[in-house]
Amino acid sequence: DAEKEQLIRHIVKGDPDVLIPELIDSGFDFIEGKKIAFLIMEFISGGVLDSFLEKELSTKDTSDRLTGLVHDLGFRIGALHRHNIGIYGLIGLPTEQYYSWGDYVLAQFAREIRLTAALDPNLKLGKVRADSLQLATPNLQELVGRLQSSLVTPEAQTTHGDARFGNFMADTSSQGEWKISSIID
Repeated sequence: DAEKEQLIRHIVKGDPDVLIPELIDSGFDFIEGKKIAFLIMEFISGGVLDSFLEKELSTKDTSDRLTGLVHDLGFRIGALHRHNIGIYGLIGLPTEQYYSWGDYVLAQFAREIRLTAALDPNLKLGKVRADSLQLATPNLQELVGRLQSSLVTPEAQTTHGDARFGNFMADTSSQGEWKISSIID
């Protein structure tokens, strides 16, 4: 969403290692009475990483270029993740914001426990019935209670949160090397 986009851009502004397309315009518009958010970003040549790989891997002699691309992808994700944001939680959602990783994880765990307790015991989740999860809950809560002191970390850092190939743009450089050209979401 636009709020999340603006926050992340502010955090990584000026970092040449984080390849985020330039934001041309953003805001809200009303279409048929519905408020719709929009983002207009610079055009990035290349293709979505999974499509790029599918096309490029069909060519000969790809191992060195693939190794370079994987190294570049790891570097770009690492560059994004080294930025501090000071808060934990989901950006842009009307949820509480947490100032320690432990508080965030414990709150999420408590939320999942409440949701699990509210399930119909006969409901099947894949091959597991809800009552099996509900029976395991007290032991899981006790384990988390014993381990919660290990959830301490000094600072919050950005994380892409959806680092699938569809959210990375890739291209070939003028020297023929494969490279990440942008990170999107």
